[in-house]
Amino acid sequence: MPIPKKTSKEKTDKEKLLLSLLAECALKKETALDQLYSTMSSHLFALIIRIVTRRDWAEEILQETFIKIWTNADRYNRGKGHPVTWMVSIARNRSIDWLRASERRELSGDVLDIENTLSDTDIENELLDQQVANEIIACLDELDSKQKDAIAMAYYQGYTHKELAIVLKTPLGTVKSWIRRGLEQLKRCLSNET
Repeated sequence: MPIPKKTSKEKTDKEKLLLSLLAECALKKETALDQLYSTMSSHLFALIIRIVTRRDWAEEILQETFIKIWTNADRYNRGKGHPVTWMVSIARNRSIDWLRASERRELSGDVLDIENTLSDTDIENELLDQQVANEIIACLDELDSKQKDAIAMAYYQGYTHKELAIVLKTPLGTVKSWIRRGLEQLKRCLSNET
């Protein structure tokens, strides 16, 4: 059964709630952190477990993610993106850092199929609402396949630019250019969507 899309009002209400909770977290109001946790923890946990694949690791990373959100809430800049995007970025980065620090990840040549990842129903339910996921997929579809693969491997599998150059058998400068230009194009596309 398809998931009903959220209305603009529901999306706006959720964003206002998150903005308010982040502002209160910046003032170190613990009740705001509790409410933010109950609102976002399942979404962030779904992303984290998708990256690290182990529940015990994911639980630890989720805790670290909320500590980082709490300590950096005053640094959130509304002009640079939605609050969900900011929190998802923290969770993703904590997950990748965990994998790198623990040396639990093996380099593989498989390219992540970004469309399947973002259109997967449980990720859409647990990570972002359907509308945001569709906007991201639409914007990713506008990218050159090389840019899309490089971004997917860097941001969803945690490859460094140097590792990408090896796996893709492409000069490092070219890989960096693909990612930089692809991210610029995504930013323009997503800012037009919102």
